[in-house]
Amino acid sequence: MRALILLIIGLSTISLSAQQEQPIKRISTGIKIGTEIGFMGLESSNFDANTEAGVGYSIIVDFLEYQINDQFSANIGVGFTNRKYRQKIKSVSFVDILAEASGREHLLIQNVEIPITGKYYFEKKDSRQLYLIGGTTVYYNLRNSFQQELFFSDGTIWEYNHQNDVKRTTLAATFGAGLQFDTNYHISYIIEPILQINPNQISFLYGRDANALISVGLMAGVKF
Repeated sequence: MRALILLIIGLSTISLSAQQEQPIKRISTGIKIGTEIGFMGLESSNFDANTEAGVGYSIIVDFLEYQINDQFSANIGVGFTNRKYRQKIKSVSFVDILAEASGREHLLIQNVEIPITGKYYFEKKDSRQLYLIGGTTVYYNLRNSFQQELFFSDGTIWEYNHQNDVKRTTLAATFGAGLQFDTNYHISYIIEPILQINPNQISFLYGRDANALISVGLMAGVKF
């Protein structure tokens, strides 16, 4: 009887140890899509201008995450972003035109991006797990376009469209957080608010030049 009891205790201990030492899922992949609001860090100028919100979108596909341990992971991905920025100019003056004018300048930037980030996972609660994100994103500019709109007090509107020089390749600082919902089907759903700061120098025709492109986004996706 004593031998049977010891055997049962031994088997229970082995079973409990096996449950606690389940292997970590090292590699995950998935897709994320989201919307973004763009702002600009404007340089000092004689123009009275303020940055305004521009709404764009982002798609990150085939991102690869390597789980180092229960708390830390490394992540790399590739995606496409369509970002919009604009500034409002309160007063634009011309030497030969007496009518007062205000204006807006719009910037559209389309990039291929490669985010390279790390994640810190907090303790899981039920099927939910909170994590923090930090790292960098490599941008390669595919296309950019500028639009100027001038609104004169007499009702006249001028519009200009052109391209301008932007840095073809830049690095952005990337920060964020996320909430992961695990399921019983080896699929996790994720929601990520993201902040990215791209130190890109942009020259505008009428308003203030920009020294940083700032985007605040909300991503949602699935991880396998």
